[in-house]
Amino acid sequence: MKTPELAKDLLAQLHAQPWLVVLDGLERVLVAYHRIDAAEVPDEEANAPTDKVLDRNPCDTIRDEDGDLLRALAAARPSKILVSSRLTPRVLLNPAGQPIPGAKRISLPGLRPADARNSCVPAASRAIPTISKTISRRTATTTHLSLACSLASS
Repeated sequence: MKTPELAKDLLAQLHAQPWLVVLDGLERVLVAYHRIDAAEVPDEEANAPTDKVLDRNPCDTIRDEDGDLLRALAAARPSKILVSSRLTPRVLLNPAGQPIPGAKRISLPGLRPADARNSCVPAASRAIPTISKTISRRTATTTHLSLACSLASS
């Protein structure tokens, strides 16, 4: 099946009954992260134009059909879609930069590195050693730390 056909089936299911769909790390479908070193891009630099070929907005989706699907997901009642992303996809904002109907933007501040190590890494290392080692080696992001804390406390 092609993406538009799959999207149509997905949307039909989301409209038929309530579902919770979680899309974690959605920035990966955006122009800002369409590069070989995407995993290393600091948050401060992610919003800078990086598309050398087409000079696109960094918050645009790489593929137009992904943008169409995101816009349709915002209207998928009675279901709810939870998205985590370092950047807000432009298709979810109106021309004034405000969320479109069905979308709500909530900015979550990151943890300071010391707080992250003190609160999450010890608990995560007991419950899930692989994730805690990854957190200790990399610059911790809010998404990774939230995952580790949630898994460690369950």
